[in-house]
Amino acid sequence: MERAQEGRKEEAKALLEEGFARQAAGTFDKEYFQETASRLFAVVKSESAAEVQEAMEHFALSL
Repeated sequence: MERAQEGRKEEAKALLEEGFARQAAGTFDKEYFQETASRLFAVVKSESAAEVQEAMEHFALSL
C-alpha cells in the first residue's frame, strides 16, 4: 500500500483483493490482468511506477 497514491489506497487495496480472490477461484487470466493493469497504474505513485511495472511484467510471464 505504500506505493499507492495518498487518497487512493482503498482503491488499490480493493484491486489487489479482487485479484487475489480471482487467483484463488482460478478465474485470474491474462485478459483480466490486462484490464486491471491500467486501473492499478492509475493509483500507483509516479515514483513507484517503474518498480510496479517491472513486477507486473514478471508476473504476466506466468499467465
